[in-house]
Amino acid sequence: MEDTERLLRYVVDRLRKHSRILEPDQRINPYRHWGARISEFEKALAELTDLTDRNELANRIDKLLNEVPKGAKGNDQRSRVLKAGLEAAPRIGDEFGRKLLDQTLPATTACPRPRRWPS
Repeated sequence: MEDTERLLRYVVDRLRKHSRILEPDQRINPYRHWGARISEFEKALAELTDLTDRNELANRIDKLLNEVPKGAKGNDQRSRVLKAGLEAAPRIGDEFGRKLLDQTLPATTACPRPRRWPS
């Protein structure tokens, strides 16, 4: 798929997004290649979906988690990496998923609470 025309790849990714037969344990974002142009972080997140080697996938997720800025500045990025990692966890293994779940609660509590809409 790497050498496929961008529009054709988008069509295939749209099919993969909606098919539980082609992608039973994964939700494909067909727009990820367009979003990857925003920053290196977005590009690294987008590349995770296309990795097939479980060791490479686990190493990249660990690397992204280690590169997240400390403190409040990195809370959003940490949450996004953990989300991507948990989505990939069935392809990697139970132990990896547990390790990410252990990090999820602290990351969630560190994020600011959403404001309530006025009633």
